[in-house]
Amino acid sequence: MDDTELGIEKEDIKEEETGKKKINRKFLIIGIIASALIVLVIIILIFPSNEDGKGFLPGANDSQEDSKGVLSSLLPKKNSGKTTPEEDNLTTVGASEGGGGGDGSENETEEIISSAGKLEIINRVYSYSSASSLILHWQGASEGLDNYDGRYYAMFTPSGISAKIVSKVQGTELDADVRPLNSTSSITLELSLISQSGNPITTSTANELRLKFLPIEDTVYDFDGKEITLTVNNVDYDVREVISDGNGTGIISLPNLSGTYNSGVVYETVVISFS
Repeated sequence: MDDTELGIEKEDIKEEETGKKKINRKFLIIGIIASALIVLVIIILIFPSNEDGKGFLPGANDSQEDSKGVLSSLLPKKNSGKTTPEEDNLTTVGASEGGGGGDGSENETEEIISSAGKLEIINRVYSYSSASSLILHWQGASEGLDNYDGRYYAMFTPSGISAKIVSKVQGTELDADVRPLNSTSSITLELSLISQSGNPITTSTANELRLKFLPIEDTVYDFDGKEITLTVNNVDYDVREVISDGNGTGIISLPNLSGTYNSGVVYETVVISFS
């Protein structure tokens, strides 16, 4: 083999090696892209976001989810044909083995179920993520701070600015305020804007409240017909009427937010009263 043929053979070998490297590089790039897509899908499945912008950060909704979890695990379903241990305790005490009359505990159970209630109030700020607060009446809860209440934790979308709506019990901010079944105490909600940086927020945007009775274990409990009044800007609103007029989601318009707002400083208060 002369030098010319040897040179040609070496060039062929180099080209072949170069081709293999290019192929390997393509497979590597494809592998990286596929891995990134898989990770993205997992993140979306684990941390889904809702229409109000919540859920972008892990643990952002822990307080409300914890409160919902406690309530849903305790509340028996209506007409489900099954009972929880708590319901059994209420309905079987004093009942005869032959199926005769008891001591009225079945009626007590129905009263407990119907007296429960769960109201969501959303502070909707159009330019930023909204925030919601829950008001509940539930067996075992107290007027003061207890384990039924959900503590407020700030959460932010990528904008770094969010609405806020909380009540305060014993100096603690709550986004789930749970009171006893027979409670008629008023609850004051404080509305504000918050920034992740703590800097003031300059804005011009619409603002409104959205009201809705939420289900507990697939059944809506609406405070057993108690009159519920929302007062804001010295105007009283019948909560049931507002929700009914909105076909299940009531809307109360608030004055537009226009100007500069210090982060976390209350710009409006809302009072929910029961009677």
